[in-house]
Amino acid sequence: MVGNKNKEYVSMKGGKREKSRKKESSKPEHPISQQIEQPTGIKHLLIERLKSGAPCGAMLSIIFTIAFYIRAVLPHNSVFLADGTVRFGGNDPWYHMRIVEYILHNYPHILTYDAFTEFPYGHSQHYGPLYDHAIASISIVLGFGNPDMHLVNTVGAYFPAVLGALVVIPVYFIGKHLHNRGTGLLAALIIATLPGQFLSRSLLGFTDHHAAETLFSTATILFFILALRSARAQNLSLSDLNRNWRAIKYPLIYTILAGVAYAAYQLCWTGALMFGMILMVAAIAIYITEHVRGNSVEYITIVGVVAFGLELFLILPWIRPEYGFSVNYSWLHVLTSLIVIVACMLMYIISKEMKRRELNPYYYPAVMVAVAIIGFGLVSIASPALFSTITALPSSVLSIKAGGAATIAEVSSMLMRGTPPHLDIGRDSMVYGNFGNCFYVSILGLLLLGYYVVRRWKPEDILVLVWTLVMLIAIYGQNRFGYYYAVNVALLSAYFATKILGVAGFDDIQTVYKESVKKLKDIPQFIIKDVKIWHVLIVIITFAILIYPLGPCTAALQQAKHSGGPAAPWYNSLEWMRYNTPDPGLSYYGPYERPPQGEPYLYPDTAYGVMSWWDYGFWIESIARRIPNANPFQEGIGGGKEQQPGAATFFTADSEDEANKIADELGVRYVVSDVEMATGKFYAIAAWDGVTGQEYWHKYWQSVQTSGGMQNLPSMTYYSSMEARLHTLDGIGLKHYRLVHESMSGNDVGYKQVYNLYTKMYSDFYEIYPGFPKKIPEENTGYVKIFEYVKGARITGSAPLNSTVTLQVPILTNQGRTFEYAQTTTASNGAFTFIVPYSTNGPMVNGTNFDTAPSELYTLTIGEVLHRVHVSEEDVMNANIIKVV
Repeated sequence: MVGNKNKEYVSMKGGKREKSRKKESSKPEHPISQQIEQPTGIKHLLIERLKSGAPCGAMLSIIFTIAFYIRAVLPHNSVFLADGTVRFGGNDPWYHMRIVEYILHNYPHILTYDAFTEFPYGHSQHYGPLYDHAIASISIVLGFGNPDMHLVNTVGAYFPAVLGALVVIPVYFIGKHLHNRGTGLLAALIIATLPGQFLSRSLLGFTDHHAAETLFSTATILFFILALRSARAQNLSLSDLNRNWRAIKYPLIYTILAGVAYAAYQLCWTGALMFGMILMVAAIAIYITEHVRGNSVEYITIVGVVAFGLELFLILPWIRPEYGFSVNYSWLHVLTSLIVIVACMLMYIISKEMKRRELNPYYYPAVMVAVAIIGFGLVSIASPALFSTITALPSSVLSIKAGGAATIAEVSSMLMRGTPPHLDIGRDSMVYGNFGNCFYVSILGLLLLGYYVVRRWKPEDILVLVWTLVMLIAIYGQNRFGYYYAVNVALLSAYFATKILGVAGFDDIQTVYKESVKKLKDIPQFIIKDVKIWHVLIVIITFAILIYPLGPCTAALQQAKHSGGPAAPWYNSLEWMRYNTPDPGLSYYGPYERPPQGEPYLYPDTAYGVMSWWDYGFWIESIARRIPNANPFQEGIGGGKEQQPGAATFFTADSEDEANKIADELGVRYVVSDVEMATGKFYAIAAWDGVTGQEYWHKYWQSVQTSGGMQNLPSMTYYSSMEARLHTLDGIGLKHYRLVHESMSGNDVGYKQVYNLYTKMYSDFYEIYPGFPKKIPEENTGYVKIFEYVKGARITGSAPLNSTVTLQVPILTNQGRTFEYAQTTTASNGAFTFIVPYSTNGPMVNGTNFDTAPSELYTLTIGEVLHRVHVSEEDVMNANIIKVV
């Protein structure tokens, strides 16, 4: 192994001098005649390369078109609606478009702190600047400096689809350099037609940075592969940097492109440090391999230092020192790049010194481990905060989440399922849904690549192997990384398939094709003479298994038809809120001045919060133009061990008084709920509040003997929660919350199962719980309901001692549905007081323009005496007292 040295190390003492003398020689490298003829030769070579690559170029163009068709054409009607609305998918895309609007109104400044979310604190926005700036800038160009919002929304909708389709290009070139052009083309076709995370995040209207992440991270890997290949082939050394342009030209170009791609990736996602770790681990493996094999490590050092140095230079303007060592464009991003640069230089110096001393090369890994331990020790002493952040990063990405975080769909494991978690990679698993048969074939490809790494130790093979293994571990931690691993699956399944095709004789066919096909008219003769029927059958079988119809493309074609996003009940309800609730008095377009850390934003007195589950925060902000208390940054949720005020503690509060305390602290004026929060998502709400697993089922469910046998029904703890009180029971009996608007019912009416079930718990239910409403009609109520938190009017009066007093009023909703609002109390001291949220005379100026209200006056029953009570909107909003005589 030691004797297997490259030319530079044939003579450790004399090789350098000999090389130097050759470079210093004044003789031209080529004769004059050759130099004169060289341009013509280069031109001829370029033409030949273009001719040979033309068929692949045409096929790659077709694959790009297929990818774009799936992403942009199939979902078109679900994004561009008949009324002119552009419905973006998911949740985060709405916030990206909110940032784009902000940029256009404050160009070129980006939104770094947003006071229009997480009321009353605001939120430091951590998205990268490049993605949203690109949409804004393209819109400005296409709009000739003054784009309208429809153009901006159109650009935003198409942007992820274009980026997702472009991914086929770096995938092709990685596959080509990993094996051959066939591998590249097959890999490109697979990534173009894969369903799952990658497709969903690159569909028309899913305007999130994930498609850009995939494109730029894949491009980063590609350019590092090309840089390492060309630098190694040129035996690039430090002395070449200022003497030999021909030696450094291509390595330097590829290295610069690698640095630019990695910087672009960083500026799209703050978590791009993960790929810095991949590159660092791969670099360490390559350093060790090359040193042990007696090769130079100078070329790796040059590539690493130049690429990471350029990347650091490009991201420096976006670093925010006030973030410390957080993951949000902080000193952490600067130091990680510096650490990689220093590590590359240190590994080079150690390698060079060990060779100079002729030490056993197998000591090199041990020295590296020792240096790493010392380095981590010094960091832990010099900056405990940095050390803590660095050590926590891998587990934050790769570990399986628990508690409330486990309910976030995108961070659950793709490989594990159930309680306790167990490995699941069968046909009903998440990996099969994302990758189909390609997942299993890619595992074979991974093993095959591992074999060739051990056999050949090529730097590009090592990089792809490390990259794939890290991303495989990443989907074990969070299924969201499926949109990264899709690239690895495409490459390695194509790698394995084309290797098998090569064994079957396709490499020989390729050779014959190159020799016999010089013009287009030669192709028919080649097919007739050299292509056998079994060749065609193998290709068809491979295509069927990896693409269509047995492959994942079938699922992709179905998935692509719908891009998601808010359904009509949500969109229409939030549009109603925008135009029928008071303006919060805060500019939607800013700018906003960040308050000191941990302190609330200085809002105007007219500002208020909208309480809903965090999933819907960006919709509330972008569609309703109102300020949510919680958002998909997982901020404003509250709960946990400390029982912080937030959405979780509000909706699980078991009394109105408890909920009011939270609403008052967080400045809540409106509460928005939907069917999912009252049913399936209630588990997530409880989990963030600290109630999970068996504890949840014991607390919120109980077995009840009914005429139909034992049934598992929601418990009184559930019915007492604010979510059930509001959405399921329409707020009946609550003193400070009134329904002001409800949407259409939606298509799913399964949630009606929770109506009236509480009456089956006890035969004397109403004696135990007199405040609960009587039987509720099992009809299709609003899928989305908007409630207003008000002070409430005080209706007071006298009544016989210990007599029962009731108050009720019929409520007519905007959907034409009627329910009875009622309260009951006992005049224990000869007097009674009701606090009521509804007014009987309609909206007031500058108030809520509600369209759900009483259809009659309140009916107050004292014994057998009935009183009709009028309540004005001013009474409700100012807590006025209304005396009944």
